[in-house]
Amino acid sequence: MLHTVNIRYSPEDIVYTINHAGDEILFVKDEFLPLLQAVMPRLKTVKKVVVMTDKSEPPQVKLPGVGVYNYEDLIKSSSPYDFKDLDERTVATLFYTSGTTGPPKGVFFTHRQLVLHAMAIAISTAAPPYELSVRDVVMPLVTMYHVHAWGGPHAMFLAGQKYVFTGRMDWGYILKTISEEKVTYIYGVPVILYLLLTHPDSPKYDLRGLKYGNGGSAIPEGLYKLARSRGIIVINGYGLSETAPVIAQALFKASTLNWPEDKKENYLMKGLRQIPLTFIRVVDEQGKDVPKDGKTIGEIVVRSPC
Repeated sequence: MLHTVNIRYSPEDIVYTINHAGDEILFVKDEFLPLLQAVMPRLKTVKKVVVMTDKSEPPQVKLPGVGVYNYEDLIKSSSPYDFKDLDERTVATLFYTSGTTGPPKGVFFTHRQLVLHAMAIAISTAAPPYELSVRDVVMPLVTMYHVHAWGGPHAMFLAGQKYVFTGRMDWGYILKTISEEKVTYIYGVPVILYLLLTHPDSPKYDLRGLKYGNGGSAIPEGLYKLARSRGIIVINGYGLSETAPVIAQALFKASTLNWPEDKKENYLMKGLRQIPLTFIRVVDEQGKDVPKDGKTIGEIVVRSPC
């Protein structure tokens, strides 16, 4: 089972989640070694640490009572591994969400859930207004520990798209990489789009035709208009940590394609439709559907095999 640790947590929450999950082997990028060495005495279940580095000489690390390995050495010395067949409902991944009260809460997904979610996203992003195909180049600007980067790696690899990883969130470098790699689709939260558009280097780059998948929160109208002024197509999505995560996107219907441009723009900024395999209702306190009048407030309930 793969547990992606949230590196933005406080050291106390990192220790809590690793212990709560019962992690046994840690894969650690070398830049986080000082943090690991500081918290290692408090980690109760970790037996081995695998150090990952881009440097030619791997760092020498000593952690009392714990086996330490170099990732590249393990790769070079490895032989093909014969994976056993697993029941599709076997848990595959685990991560923690802090969007609730109290300590972070663990959320896990089975192989079945991840495959079905990947298929649903691959289908939905092939439709307008995404229209992604094998010709597209995708750059995720969502961290992998945040619900598998919103399921992007699974879905985009499944659909055969080139996938560009950025490493550190250096906005000047990311703008340069978008240009050099001819990236056509990026996705993230509104603040990431804001940082890309307001970076001092941003005016140097032609961003016309770039598509931005927005999630995490609704996009402010001013930011939407700023992106459109640069030729960026912004498409809203919605989901939860507990839902794999995507459950709705601003997908066009056949009838939507015939709308006037101003109505399309308003829909892209505010509209959402459930993705394949997903059923969404908005209900009142008695569990009855609320009127679809754009005014009545209700609670979202969702059902899906994902």
